[in-house]
Amino acid sequence: MKKILLCIEDYNELLFLEGLLKKLGFDIESIRNEAALSEKVIGFSPDVVIATGDGNKVQGQRVSKKVKKKDSGPKLILLFPRLKLRNQNLLSQYTADAAVETPLNPRSIINSVCQVAGIDVDLITQKFEKLSISKDGQNDPMQIIQGKTKTPEKRTDGPPLPSEEENSIRMKHYKELLKNAPQSHVNGFPHNRVADETAEIRKWANHNDVKQIDEERKAFVRALFKKGS
Repeated sequence: MKKILLCIEDYNELLFLEGLLKKLGFDIESIRNEAALSEKVIGFSPDVVIATGDGNKVQGQRVSKKVKKKDSGPKLILLFPRLKLRNQNLLSQYTADAAVETPLNPRSIINSVCQVAGIDVDLITQKFEKLSISKDGQNDPMQIIQGKTKTPEKRTDGPPLPSEEENSIRMKHYKELLKNAPQSHVNGFPHNRVADETAEIRKWANHNDVKQIDEERKAFVRALFKKGS
């Protein structure tokens, strides 16, 4: 697969592109300023360089001079905000092969990379779409690219977590308790009302819930002692 060198000042953009392109199968190297750019271009020999177009530490024109020294050098894609891209002479001014708008859109960067590197865009798009589809078809592709979605881990220590139905029943009980709770006085709740409310709560208390909470508490204590030993 093609090699791509990222020279991007914005850390979030750098992480995003690095994650996206690696998952699509590209060989990636990354830097955040121009200091090591010439050395990286020689050592890594990238097919494409993607760089910040108009930053403080990374300037597209300086990058272009370091990258586009020979006709056989790497292709250059520069990243600009939308207002900057309105300039029709932008590519000729910066001697770049393509310009992409920021904030980045995955499909835009994929199309530009494929275009300048001579890659079948349909093939890479298919790979991207496979990343975007989970088993239930619900995952957000942006989260997948950035590694934010995780398969829930199964608990191996202690009782299972309560089901949605059990949580719903608990919440209903809590709401009833709050709705019917006695009004507080300056010196707190009257003792007889507290006793009456406690007795009422115990009538509808789910003994399985109590048992489960007790088991969870014991498992937590065991885990603490195990960690400290």
